[in-house]
Parts: sequence; C-alpha cells; structure tokens
Amino acid sequence: MTTRKEKARRAILFEKNNGLITIEDVARLLGVRVVTARGYKNLSIIEPYTTNGRQDLYDIDEIKWTLRRLRALKPNKSLREISHIIYEERRDRRKATPTEYEGSLDTYIIP
Repeated sequence: MTTRKEKARRAILFEKNNGLITIEDVARLLGVRVVTARGYKNLSIIEPYTTNGRQDLYDIDEIKWTLRRLRALKPNKSLREISHIIYEERRDRRKATPTEYEGSLDTYIIP
C-alpha cells in the first residue's frame, strides 16, 4: 500500500522529470514486477524516452499506449511476436503525418 508521503514524493519526481516516469512506475502501470518491465525493455516492448544519468525515464502516454497494445495482443501472441508488432506499430506512428496523428496518443489508437 502506498503511503501519502510516497505519493507526494512520486508527484514531485513526476513534475521534476517533466511528466516522465521511472521503471518502477512503469511496472506499476503495467501491473508487473520491475524485473518483468526490464525484460519488456530488453525486448523493445517499452522504450525509454530519455536517460537521466543512469536512470531511464519513460513517457507515460507511450506506456499507456503500450499497455493497451499488450492487453490486445497478449492472449494470442508470444512476447517475441508482440515485440515485433509493437516495434512496427511504433515506427508507423512516428511516421504518421500531423493530421493522422494529432499529437495525442489517446486519439490515435491502432485497431
């Protein structure tokens, strides 16, 4: 259970990191252990947005998109297949024109 003090500390870090989150927060959002989240990183299912010293930071919107894709693909695919699909979709999203991709990951959901 997260204490009020811990929530306040995380809110300060979130603001300090310009809305970017740590691997621990990624694991919490994905509902997995940190070691599993690191495995997802090694498979390129999740990608760090930037690195702050030795600590990777992740874009929360990108993680939410990844979570939606994981939930949709996981029942039918292996993690290796999911990794390949997500890599291709992420690449295609980055190539999208501004009219196709309106800057919000919530408005651009891949079917």
